[in-house]
Formats: sequence, C-alpha cells, structure tokens
Amino acid sequence: MEHPRAWLVDVYDTVLSVDFGAVVREGARQVGVDPLRFMAASRVEDGGAMVSPTGMADAVPRILRRCGVDPAAGLAETLLAAYPALMREHCTVHEDAVDFLHRLRAAGSPTAFVSNCAEDTRPLLADLGLDRLVDVLVLSCELRAAKPAPAIYSHALAALNVPAARAVMLDDRTTYCQGALDAGLSAVRIVRPAAASGSAPDPTHPLLEGHPAHIPVVTTCAALEP
Repeated sequence: MEHPRAWLVDVYDTVLSVDFGAVVREGARQVGVDPLRFMAASRVEDGGAMVSPTGMADAVPRILRRCGVDPAAGLAETLLAAYPALMREHCTVHEDAVDFLHRLRAAGSPTAFVSNCAEDTRPLLADLGLDRLVDVLVLSCELRAAKPAPAIYSHALAALNVPAARAVMLDDRTTYCQGALDAGLSAVRIVRPAAASGSAPDPTHPLLEGHPAHIPVVTTCAALEP
C-alpha cells in the first residue's frame, strides 16, 4: 500500500495572513516614530531577520536609529514587547487551510510548516494553536536558510523522514514553489485574492501574471486532496 504524500505548507498568506502594514503603523505610533519612515527602514532589515534566530531583536534597534531615534531609551524593548499582541490582533486564520490540515492528519499524511519568517512566528503559531496541526515546524530564522534555498526543503523532508518524490509544497509564491520543484518535490501555488469567489483562478489576475504553466494554482485549500 502506497504511503500518503507528505505536505510542506507555507504559513503567511497560505494558512494565515497578517496585515503587516497595520502592525508597523501601530508599532511606530507606540514609539513615536513616523510610520512611513519606520516602514521604509523596516524593509531594509526584512531579509536578515528571516535567517537569524534573533533577527528582530537585532534589527529593531537599527530600524530605530535609521528613524533618528535612540534605541537605548527603552523604545526597542517597548516595540519588541508590543509585536506579539499586534501580530495576533492583525492576523486572520484561513479556515479552509485549517480544515485541510485536519484532513491531512486524518489521512495520515506527514506535514510540516515551512516558512520564511522571523522569530515571532513560532509563538504566534502556538498562540493560535496551529502548531499542533502539523508534525514539524521548519522556520527560516531557526534554520538560517530561507526558501527557495534547497536546504530548507531538504531539512523538512529529513524531519518528516520522507523522500522528495513523495512530498508537495503548498505556497503562495511562485519562486518558492519552483524551489521545491528544483529540490525534487511537487508544488502547488495558492493565490488567495481570488478565493472569495470560489471560482477557478483567473489567468488575468495580477498575481498570476507570468506564472509558469507547470505549477498548478488553487484559490482555496478546499480544492486540494491529501
């Protein structure tokens, strides 16, 4: 009897979505920094925060300095302490994804969250109870490797003890789906803005512009079979 496929599932904009603009604006307001300036300074740090276990703790003081604020005044600590509640407040969990994860578990399919993220993601998943719906969490900040680097896919496969040929990556980014394909997995892209209609993906949708035909697209996890 053939074993069920393993699923590597992205987190942001696949299982949940966070209004990061609102998080940044509210965080900037709490420390008295212009939101637009704060957002511009934050973008410079995004990549580094995703490949370090202390990425946010290291980045926030640098962000404040770029905004002309002295982080030694306790503002960095204030901002870091505020982030978990802000993330939770501006987070939406996609119920179709939760249902899919339950279906995967019922089918006996090995599962892992594989996310490019900073160190606030593990606590957020735990707070939402989502970490209990998968077997493994593979987070770029902890592994120090981010999609589409082969190492993050191979680490997830090793943790699940499955070969690449028996695994599927579900992600909202074409680049990360292609990275999975290059690593020997299958891949499916989810494009959520079209999901509200429940219709098939519209090939004229801006997010599908230039999308390669060899990567399947769905608008909801309800369309997926374990």
